[in-house]
Amino acid sequence: MRVLLLTLLLVCNLALANPGSSLREIITVVEQKKPVASIKKTLTKFLYVNSIAAEIAGRAAWRAAESAERKQFTTLLSDHLLSYYAETIKNLARYKYSFISRPNSKRQVLRVNNPNGSSTDLVVFFQKINGSWLIVDSSFNGISIVAQWRAKLNARIKSRGLNGIWHD
Repeated sequence: MRVLLLTLLLVCNLALANPGSSLREIITVVEQKKPVASIKKTLTKFLYVNSIAAEIAGRAAWRAAESAERKQFTTLLSDHLLSYYAETIKNLARYKYSFISRPNSKRQVLRVNNPNGSSTDLVVFFQKINGSWLIVDSSFNGISIVAQWRAKLNARIKSRGLNGIWHD
């Protein structure tokens, strides 16, 4: 009976999971004024780092790299991304914001109200992977975070390879 109840609870949890609930869980940590380390821990559950790493590296560099090199790049990038996202999301606590998208949409939008009366949209893109909704990109002011990182790292990846970008 206990196994049946646990299975039913798991199935219900998966059925109710959606991109909106994933984003709300992240925002809840921010609203509770948790430290950056707690925000990073929560983000770890929702950031699809493997996909993001491949997009940032670019198709040619990703395919040319060996499996161990891709894994190391992903691990190092993960720490940088988690820090970046955690700091960015923590800054939301200074502003008023509202959710303006449907919970089941792969594209979640937070409208951030600036003190001067204008607003800016933070758009978070999700993809369903193994039953979980994971973040694959986001944009602020219409600029993709993945595209920003790719542009920032592109020349270094071409000249130094995937893992050479982390060393000066």
